[in-house]
Amino acid sequence: MAAGRRTADAVAGRTAAAARELHSADDPAALLATVVELAVGYVAECDDAGITILHGRQVETVAASSDQVRTAGLLQRETGEGPSLDAIATEDLVHASDLGSDPRWTTWGPAVASQTALRSVVALRVHDTGDTLGALTLYARRVGAFAGEDRERVEALAAHVAVAVAAADQVAGLQAALATRGTIGQAIGILVERYEISAGQAWSLLVRISSTTETKLRVVAAHLVETRELPGLHRPQDQGPAHQVP
Repeated sequence: MAAGRRTADAVAGRTAAAARELHSADDPAALLATVVELAVGYVAECDDAGITILHGRQVETVAASSDQVRTAGLLQRETGEGPSLDAIATEDLVHASDLGSDPRWTTWGPAVASQTALRSVVALRVHDTGDTLGALTLYARRVGAFAGEDRERVEALAAHVAVAVAAADQVAGLQAALATRGTIGQAIGILVERYEISAGQAWSLLVRISSTTETKLRVVAAHLVETRELPGLHRPQDQGPAHQVP
C-alpha cells in the first residue's frame, strides 16, 4: 500500500513539474513545442510525439518532435485513417502495440511501418468543455510499448495540454487562456488531492461539471479554487467521503 502511494505521489510530482513547464510558455508556438518536448521526456517509452488539430473535417499536425511524426500525420490525412483520427472521432484513448499489423488501419499502419521507425502508438483526444480540439499522439520505436504507468502519464499530461491547445488554436484567445490556465491547474490539483484520482480524471470531472451546470470551465475552476466546492455540490453531505468522486 505504501509503495503504491509512493508511486502515485511520484507520478503526481512529475505531473506538477510538467504542468509548470507547460504553463510557463507564453505564446502559441512555444506552448505546442513544449507539449511535444514534455511528452518525449515525461513518458518513459515515448520516442516521438505530435499534436493534431481538427479544422472542420481536416486534421493538421501542428507540432511534431520529428519528421517521422510529420510523415505519420500526412499519411493519416492521405489515407483517412489512423490513431489520431480515431481518438478525435470515437474514443478518449487509442493504443496500438504494433502499427504494422493492427487491423484498424490496414493502409496507414503498414505505410508508417515501412516509411518510418515508429512501431507503437497511443493517442488521446484533447477537448475543452466538451469540444474536441485534436489529439495528442505519442509514438515508440519498439513493438509493445505504452502500458501501465505510461498511460497514466499520458492522461495526466493531456489534462494540461487541453488548455495549451485551446490557446494555440485561438479557441478562447491567448490572453484569456494565459489568465485562466493557472486557475485550472490549481483546480485540477485540488481534485487530485481530494479524491485521489489522476489529473486526467480531474480534468474530465471539471468538464462534466461545466457541462451539467452549464457553467464555463474557467468559472467552475475559479469557484473551486476560491470556495473548495464544485458548483452544484456542497460538502460534506452531498460530496460524501474525500475519496468518493461525485
